[in-house]
Amino acid sequence: MPCLFVSGCSDAGNIVVNLNRFMGKHEQESMELRVKNPNSLVTASYSDCIRLAARWGGETLPVYPDIPSDLFTCCLITIEIAIRFFIIQNPLLPNFTVEHAMEIP
Repeated sequence: MPCLFVSGCSDAGNIVVNLNRFMGKHEQESMELRVKNPNSLVTASYSDCIRLAARWGGETLPVYPDIPSDLFTCCLITIEIAIRFFIIQNPLLPNFTVEHAMEIP
């Protein structure tokens, strides 16, 4: 069954690395069990899981007072936060504000 793991924190890459290690070990143990006992129950496969991390291991999340600290997860669920972050990072015009962007239909 497909699933999505989202790690929206500093050092999230470490979570993904360890999650991949766990999933690989789990699938290896499952295959070994099936070799020993072909009638054993088939366990879930993690090969179709998507893993998203806000930062690599050793990196911290950016901090801006105008946007939530959990920016990565917020951008997945609301376009407003993504627009705010884009404007903060890439000023289009000196007088173009987040409020202006929110007025765009």
